[in-house]
Amino acid sequence: MLFEGSLPAGSVVITFDDGFYDFYAKAWPILQDFGWPVTVYFSTYYSIANLPVFDPMVLYLLWKGRAEEVSLPEIGIDRILAGESLFRQTGRILDAARDKGLNGREKQQLLQILAARLGVDFGDLVSRRILHLMKPEEVAELAAKSVDFQLHCHHHRVHRSRELFRNEVLENQHALERFGVRKPEHFCYPGGFWLPEFKPWLMELGIVSATTCEAGMATAMSDRYQLPRFLDAPGVEASQFSAWLSGLASLFPRRELPPSLSQLGDAPHNC
Repeated sequence: MLFEGSLPAGSVVITFDDGFYDFYAKAWPILQDFGWPVTVYFSTYYSIANLPVFDPMVLYLLWKGRAEEVSLPEIGIDRILAGESLFRQTGRILDAARDKGLNGREKQQLLQILAARLGVDFGDLVSRRILHLMKPEEVAELAAKSVDFQLHCHHHRVHRSRELFRNEVLENQHALERFGVRKPEHFCYPGGFWLPEFKPWLMELGIVSATTCEAGMATAMSDRYQLPRFLDAPGVEASQFSAWLSGLASLFPRRELPPSLSQLGDAPHNC
């Protein structure tokens, strides 16, 4: 409708990334009350595995942990101090896990070890599905209620390799279709990371548009495969949100955030 010129003025599209369980439990009932349509860009690996997502769970455990310091000799980390930046601590662990080539099972074991050394009840977090994605049957339930599920890569990773990139998108697409979603044809770059070569690869797969994490208002002049959007988050003030909702914020200069290199993989990932 945007590119056909038939979209009503002042239209807003509401999107959620990843598809965490809290969307199902908390956000969807509110959206349903207001009758607002919504799109969820859904990664599928952790949905099928029904396990906590490794990267954000590392950050969550470090934030929640009570230990003054922790060591993880299993991945070559001698000591992490509580006073260090949470994001720096998390980055060290993620980098070490990647360098060790840990697979999905080994990453879950590492989460259990980290939680135990930080004094966090990991079993309780898992039982409450903290940082879990929605299960396939929950996706099917919401899809039947008109929630629009679209592509976000199977492992929440993109690749410089055309073959690996295609495999990520196709595996994501096929999983969503098995969940009961009609064939998805829109894409969201994980972490906002995109390269110019991704556009022709997506076109080859029949994907008609793609969303970035670049701040801006989508117009008929926008590139269909580099659509901007405003990302809301806990640190965003209500006045800033209102400014974007009114379109005023798009008129002012802003600092662009670099894309997340952690979403780029050059080899197959087992998460």
